[in-house]
Amino acid sequence: MADLSEVSDALVDAIVQAAYPDGTDKPSVADCGIDVYVGWPEPETLEAKLDAGHVQISVFPRPDERVRLHVSSDWQTLSIHPPTLTATVEGQTVILGGTVCAPQTVALIVDGMDFVYAVQSTDTVPEIAAALTKLIQTKRAASSAGAVISIPDAHRLIARIGTTGTLIRELRRQRTTLQITVWASHHDQRDRVAAAVDTALAALCRLKLPGGATGTLRYCGSIQHDEWQKQRIYRRDLFYEVDYATTQIQETATITVPQLRVSGGPALDKQGPVTIIND
Repeated sequence: MADLSEVSDALVDAIVQAAYPDGTDKPSVADCGIDVYVGWPEPETLEAKLDAGHVQISVFPRPDERVRLHVSSDWQTLSIHPPTLTATVEGQTVILGGTVCAPQTVALIVDGMDFVYAVQSTDTVPEIAAALTKLIQTKRAASSAGAVISIPDAHRLIARIGTTGTLIRELRRQRTTLQITVWASHHDQRDRVAAAVDTALAALCRLKLPGGATGTLRYCGSIQHDEWQKQRIYRRDLFYEVDYATTQIQETATITVPQLRVSGGPALDKQGPVTIIND
């Protein structure tokens, strides 16, 4: 789920990319070491780093968070793990193939009757075919040979592979301002680094957050501090507002055999496509 700590971490990542546009193994935009971190710097550590010629960039959330919207949206599909198994229907037979990987399910619908097997990580493809055959044999005649399942007299035969997926939904949206402070021992260093960071964030607009969510960035202003020149401390504060959602994520299984229950009656097979369960 996206929260303030993840927003701060994502902003740190974006600033690091701006400070080291060619990668952290290459020189920075100011040709010196640049440390980027969440939180306010400790005075002793800051002094030691500046004396060594390093630039420090702190990312600190301001106490002005505002809830913009309380929501409880529907679950949305974020991702689906592709199946590694295959199931092909040819006449009255089903041919299994692919690579065994759990969790997955193999479902056969034979003339409206559902037979579902949960794949185990230790299974082989022929063992999956044999297990499905045993399930079918409780209702009608069936046999298997290797990865092939035969069901005599089957009029309607459907095979499906089920996997897992990730769902996401928004719980609320809020705005918070983060203070990005550039600390340097020389005004040239401060100005070069602050300009590079500000330009990169102004062009970013959208901030990618963990789990697939995104936040929007808005520039709110900046302040320059030169009153500590005698201590060789030069500082510039950049203020960016982030609009983001607090999200909830859950793992679930795909539907292989949808069912519809009408007025308390028996479950009816609803022969639809494979979709994610929306709990």
